[in-house]
Amino acid sequence: MKYIEDEQEDSETLINLTPLIDVVFVVLIVFILIAPLVEIDSIKLAPGSTKTAEKPFTVEKGAIHIDLEKSGNVRINKRDVEKSDLRPLLTALFQANQEGIPKLFCDKEVSFGTYQDVKNAIEDAGFSSLDIVVAPR
Repeated sequence: MKYIEDEQEDSETLINLTPLIDVVFVVLIVFILIAPLVEIDSIKLAPGSTKTAEKPFTVEKGAIHIDLEKSGNVRINKRDVEKSDLRPLLTALFQANQEGIPKLFCDKEVSFGTYQDVKNAIEDAGFSSLDIVVAPR
């Protein structure tokens, strides 16, 4: 009799984890499907002014990767850029790659004024849209 009681206690303590694993997989699949949709927010820009670049830059055709840092530094394609050189450089990049869409990566603590200055420079350069990457690094 002792053997039968032990067997009943063991069967009562087992927990079926199959439904829990199913739910975890469904949630994982939902995150995998939704994640690419929330990473980039694209906005349409107003047409820029007709100003010409003050000095030429040598640029290559390709992706335009703009980083805004908390300190106010601006980097374009991993190159530090002075604020005075921002508009001419973006204009030269637009001349080299008119189909390109700049991707703007912002630190979450960047001031709105810095963001607005860069966005205005992108508009003035002639780009028609801008991708803002909001995914955490």
